[in-house]
Amino acid sequence: MKSIRIFEVSAAWVASLGAGLQVPTNIMVNITKNGGVNVFLSVDDAFYEDVELKYVPIYEAIVAIVERFT
Repeated sequence: MKSIRIFEVSAAWVASLGAGLQVPTNIMVNITKNGGVNVFLSVDDAFYEDVELKYVPIYEAIVAIVERFT
């Protein structure tokens, strides 16, 4: 498994992905040897049911970046 941790996330990049998204304080991306991609975000958003669905644009953007390098 390969892990990548991003500490400084661009607010402009997050804003370009969708309105209302909080800028993550950090992002952890784990890429497994079988090609699985696990993404973990740390955000200062309130927790509520299905909060992860709000951040799907960030997940999709990260997977698209990973695909370019594989």
